[in-house]
Amino acid sequence: MINIATIHHNSSKFMKLQEKYVDRFTESKYKIFCGFSNTVPTVSYYKSFDFSNFSDQHWARLDRLAFEICIYLCLWMGMLFL
Repeated sequence: MINIATIHHNSSKFMKLQEKYVDRFTESKYKIFCGFSNTVPTVSYYKSFDFSNFSDQHWARLDRLAFEICIYLCLWMGMLFL
């Protein structure tokens, strides 16, 4: 299983193109986790996170997306004990 992280800001114009590319060139099973801000996803992601009210810094959004993915996968695998 391949987990793919992607960030989209202010535009959804590359979402469909990205989806076609990943479908075409990825032979393994995959999940796409998307962080987006000031736009609305135009494709169906495995899991998406709205960062519109989060930092305007790209690195901060990517860091937050990585954190969200880790929490989600740990919960999914039953490895997170709260």
